[in-house]
Amino acid sequence: RTYKPAPAGPFTSASNAGGLELVDWDNNTVWAWELNTPTSITHHDAVYMPNGNILVLSWELVYTAELIALGRNPSQIAPEGYMWSERIVEIKPVGANQADIVWEWRIKDHYIQDFDPTKAGYGVVSEHPELFNINLPELNSSNSNSSRDWNHFNSIDYNPALDQILVSVRNSDEIWILDQSTTTAEAAGHSGGKYGKGGDILYRWGNASAYNRAPVSDQKLFGQHGAQWIAPGLPGAGKVILFNNGNGRPGTDYSTGEVLTPVQDTAGGYPLPAAEPFGPALPDWIYGNQAGENF
Repeated sequence: RTYKPAPAGPFTSASNAGGLELVDWDNNTVWAWELNTPTSITHHDAVYMPNGNILVLSWELVYTAELIALGRNPSQIAPEGYMWSERIVEIKPVGANQADIVWEWRIKDHYIQDFDPTKAGYGVVSEHPELFNINLPELNSSNSNSSRDWNHFNSIDYNPALDQILVSVRNSDEIWILDQSTTTAEAAGHSGGKYGKGGDILYRWGNASAYNRAPVSDQKLFGQHGAQWIAPGLPGAGKVILFNNGNGRPGTDYSTGEVLTPVQDTAGGYPLPAAEPFGPALPDWIYGNQAGENF
């Protein structure tokens, strides 16, 4: 489970963690580890891998000069002069209350921007859905700390058959799938790994306006949480199930449980038609949008 020591840095989210521990069925803590420094903290969620390692969500501070070099509009940088940048780490527990970081992925290696042609990552956003628009405007007034926390990953899952990671990205109202088969060096680039795309986004769904391939009116997810693959042996195994909170949904806010089938090829990749968003057009199943199902 994740737990909360007092934050050592300027992280003010209710979703801070900072600590991770293993607890047995008799409520004894058998191992604990912290990533809680003035510049980095774990948050929200973690997931076990079959090899005994653990994938953990974390934030790290990235400062004004680097943000401008990456193409962020300077007028949109928070007054504090930094952002909480998403980082995923794979840790290997070693010894008593220790762990080694054996793999990592950073969002700052996968930006696109169309603001400043003299800065890194300049290009046409709609032509690069594998990258995140560093200047994506705020989409939802309910977003958490959005001037500093542009992504706000709030869940993580791992699929060992595909060697892929699934994250829920609350502040752009999307889910993303990433390649975990990469080395750390490949995860920082755009090639390599089982799927040949390095650490770029393999698949994203829920709000294609975030990569300029659909209008905002086509948005499907609204502040979602809890995205995970349905486990083998269960009905719908291999599909993605999530809780669509409904924050900022047109009309009255309401929540839905949803199941969708990402469009995949036989190799486990995610084909994308030219100029079109990732499929499917709609979830396979929704609970909560019919009379008598409201919650």
